[in-house]
Amino acid sequence: MSKTILFLAANPSNRDALFINDEYLAVKAHLRNTEFQIVMQPALQFKDLLDALRTHKPWMVHFSGHGEGALGLLLEDAKGKAAYLKSDSLKTMFSLLHGHTHCVFLNACYSEQQAKQISPYIPYIIGMSTQVRDAISLHFSEQIYAGLAKHWGIEQAFYWAKTAVRQEHYLAANIPILYKQGQLIEQEPPSSSVSLALKQRSFVDAIFKKYLNLNSSLILLAQEGFQTQHYVQALRDKAKLHFGAEWVLNFSLPADQDMSESDYFSELATDCDLDQSVHSLPTWRKAMRARLKKGKELFLLVTRFEKGDEKHRRTLAGELRSLLEDFPKGLHLVLIGGERLAALKYEQGAMSLLNHLPTESVPELCIEDIYLLYPHTAKLAENLLQAILHFADHHPVLVEACLRELAQGESNWSESVKNSHIPAQLFNRVRQEKQLCDYLNKNQFGRHDTWATDPLERRLYWQNFLKPQNGCLVWRCEWLREMGKELLKC
Repeated sequence: MSKTILFLAANPSNRDALFINDEYLAVKAHLRNTEFQIVMQPALQFKDLLDALRTHKPWMVHFSGHGEGALGLLLEDAKGKAAYLKSDSLKTMFSLLHGHTHCVFLNACYSEQQAKQISPYIPYIIGMSTQVRDAISLHFSEQIYAGLAKHWGIEQAFYWAKTAVRQEHYLAANIPILYKQGQLIEQEPPSSSVSLALKQRSFVDAIFKKYLNLNSSLILLAQEGFQTQHYVQALRDKAKLHFGAEWVLNFSLPADQDMSESDYFSELATDCDLDQSVHSLPTWRKAMRARLKKGKELFLLVTRFEKGDEKHRRTLAGELRSLLEDFPKGLHLVLIGGERLAALKYEQGAMSLLNHLPTESVPELCIEDIYLLYPHTAKLAENLLQAILHFADHHPVLVEACLRELAQGESNWSESVKNSHIPAQLFNRVRQEKQLCDYLNKNQFGRHDTWATDPLERRLYWQNFLKPQNGCLVWRCEWLREMGKELLKC
């Protein structure tokens, strides 16, 4: 007798597009000629969900889409826009499926809360503890079903998939979580147990010595593609040792563009376990000030400053500035982000909300980073990794593409990357710029400035096409520049 896997998909038009169809086709391919029958429900609305669960009574439910933590999973409304599926509704639905459904796989960012709530009713629940990149969630999903196709159980397939992800993205392997019979299965040691390479450890130590030990705060900036999660973890761990775990708060900015101000600040509070009574900006402000008035030094780490609504981001920046002004010796603030965070520092000159904070840049990708983030490279010779860094000019997306080609046994990895979709994908972000061809023909730009006065030069820098060299900005990767000329027919 076949087992039905119900593949639920929601890709609201007012959120970042996901590779859901790619995921469905990959899963379908793995399950071909097996005991499983896969049924897809695209453009999922609430009524569709109820009908599909009632009709199919599936052995396994797979949800592919967006998740936003306490706010819930995102379905679609009649117009294709985002509509929240609250955790309580999800809990009620799956309580009625008790005895029919064996596993629920919530392949969505921040879905751990939903996984926990429905875990008493379903034997196995897979969720995501934090934000997860599309490519990683797709790879993890494929490997889950590759395991099921081998007649493995859910738990064995889960650990198989985590191992496969770890080979490519070490830190991301700890994002998927598994509940079994209502209990969270113990995870492998978290990323905090991973030792930073000497260069990165020195960078974190230097930040504390230069700023945080001296009652100062900091903006940490990264161009597009640079991974910061190991720095976030290292900063948080060092802060806990320095200030005490109770006095370290960390939250990420919500990605929802349509979130109300009240929901926005409520989620920030939930993210760092600030206070369950926080439900608006005034109550968030009150809770933060109450914590600071206790007299102990507080370390606040804010990440994902590129996400969400611009108005809310500016409101938060204003609140953080007020807190720093009122508690100059009590609050140690580190903000991590890219272009949008830099705008709050530089865009309006002396009137910018965060103009008073010093800045540092995340170090460029190096061999130590590669060994740390991609453990399967441990046996690769340093001269090969150096060749990859030289070819990619330290661009993280290009480096990862090279390593992927190598892992697939491609000896001519550089040509494979050049002939892949990666160059076009990178230029798609800027190809509508009318002056782009003129800039592609320039060998050197003006003096390096984190916030260049020329808007296109500034955008090219933050999108990681340009890099500082000898005090000026130059193209980061010459062959990528030449491919850009070909793609745009310059």
